[in-house]
Amino acid sequence: KKKKKKKNSAPALYPFTSSATLKKKKKKKKATGCQMCKKLIVGLGNPGWIGRNTPHNLGRQAVARFCGEPGEGETSKWKFHWDCLCWEQQTPSATVIMPGSFINNSGWCLQKYLTKGGITTLSSVLIVADDLRYPLGNVKVGPKIVTRHNGLLDISSKLNTNNIKVLSIGAKRPGARRLPFSGLLQVIPDEYLTSVELSIQRSVGDIAAFCNDHN
Repeated sequence: KKKKKKKNSAPALYPFTSSATLKKKKKKKKATGCQMCKKLIVGLGNPGWIGRNTPHNLGRQAVARFCGEPGEGETSKWKFHWDCLCWEQQTPSATVIMPGSFINNSGWCLQKYLTKGGITTLSSVLIVADDLRYPLGNVKVGPKIVTRHNGLLDISSKLNTNNIKVLSIGAKRPGARRLPFSGLLQVIPDEYLTSVELSIQRSVGDIAAFCNDHN
């Protein structure tokens, strides 16, 4: 007797695709993306021209430089996720994202991205942001969120924890007691660009060290 051929059980939406092929596609989809990366780097800042070259966007500048790009990202190399409003780029050692919202609403974007990627271990996350406690040129990595930075506070509130590593990039101008809020949204004067460049270079080194730390 001739054996009966098994009917193709592919869904109606895929009339020309076998069920085996669909399973392969699903498996491939699960094996790519942020879930498979060891580290997640989050650069905070304001999108577009609003925050470009301002102290508030030092986090974006640092992660863009880590990815080998000048400026603050948002080039064709970055993939934009509309469901969580995040720019994303994959590197050999990490996934790098930049929330597409205003910096004070960064928590919503990061929460959506973590949920989408199924990321539950925050020990592999590093947030890169400006910090008024330190002068330009200074960089410091801390084990948790302790600053009054509104973007970091929003992240702490949305994720219901402050136990997230933060790379703080100094935003206070030399000699100034403190920089007014309006100064964070103003273009950095030329006389401070050398200090900014030093901050970015140090930040890139610290990000690389974080990515290479497998503990």
